[in-house]
Amino acid sequence: SGAGKSTLVRGINRLERPSEGTIVIDGVDIGALNKKELREKRREITMIFQGFNLLMQKNCLKNVCFPLELAGEKPAAAKKRALELLEQSRLLLDQNTDPEVSEQTICGKIAETYLGLGELDKGIELMKKYNAGGLFNSKIGNTFAQNDRAEEAAPYLSEALAMIISDLCDTVSGYMNVFAQRRDYASAEAILDWGTNVFSGLRKGDQPSFLDKVSSIFLAAKAQVQFESGREDAARESLRRAKALAAFFDASPSYDESDIRFIDRIEGASAHDDIGATAMDAVENVVREYENEVFTALWDRIREEE
Repeated sequence: SGAGKSTLVRGINRLERPSEGTIVIDGVDIGALNKKELREKRREITMIFQGFNLLMQKNCLKNVCFPLELAGEKPAAAKKRALELLEQSRLLLDQNTDPEVSEQTICGKIAETYLGLGELDKGIELMKKYNAGGLFNSKIGNTFAQNDRAEEAAPYLSEALAMIISDLCDTVSGYMNVFAQRRDYASAEAILDWGTNVFSGLRKGDQPSFLDKVSSIFLAAKAQVQFESGREDAARESLRRAKALAAFFDASPSYDESDIRFIDRIEGASAHDDIGATAMDAVENVVREYENEVFTALWDRIREEE
């Protein structure tokens, strides 16, 4: 620290002028160059600033393209050069400590650039190769669909939708618990209603699907929220709806994801949960876990209704 490393580098790039002497690179006196010649020479000198000077609103690819485009490169040529540099950056991954950066994410950006350059097959193949966990399912499916390759698109879109539904179940449940802990019962009820409405729109006619079981659980949770906020009549109605929906599912239970609207058959795919062997068991477990004798008694009376 303080030895003059940065000053030396700034002198090489003539960001600093030496008080005496000359700086010569490849036989060229840097101090003797005019502004235009200096700009041209700087393009031949690689330099990384200590503060990086990246534009936070731009991703990695756009940060690389930006100075190239300012230097007069056409966008397509800038993207190709950026691709070359991104490929080289993969060699530095062992030094990376950012959990959001991995070979998978870098290759995803490279694939998107190939697509932007019109190199469709190269972009798709790269996304397929690094599609661990289905990260690029929606992008692959959408790319196929936009290029009149519907049959190739459908399996990827189906898997993407199945993943979205799974994430949605966790997200709605998580939000409900957050709002309940904050005693924001209106928001807790609203997020459960929203999730139930989304799932009802994914039903194939009168055919039951795993989402009916999930919705019956959401209705039981909604009843808890209503009961907690002093609305026993509303809680009673929600429990009745939960019972009816659970009975509907249990009469012909289906855990096949292809029974969900829009999803084509996914080989070997089925939904599962650990909250109850049947939908009615699941509702029962939600009620019992609340550990409120009055609420449990309310449910017991509803269970006995015809």
